[in-house]
Amino acid sequence: MSPANAINYLANKIRGTGNMSAVVLMICAKTHNEFIQHLTPFSAVLPLSVFSQVTRMAKTAERL
Repeated sequence: MSPANAINYLANKIRGTGNMSAVVLMICAKTHNEFIQHLTPFSAVLPLSVFSQVTRMAKTAERL
């Protein structure tokens, strides 16, 4: 999914839900290796389970 498509998807998802505050952090890169290089330190700084899950999924995809 491109960054623009991701933004549109999220905007449509939260549109019309009333008063809502949201913070969206997006990590994107041109290559898989760059993505892993950006994602690994990001998930170390914000050790949330969702970031750990994405890191594991990306590393698994790297081996395919």
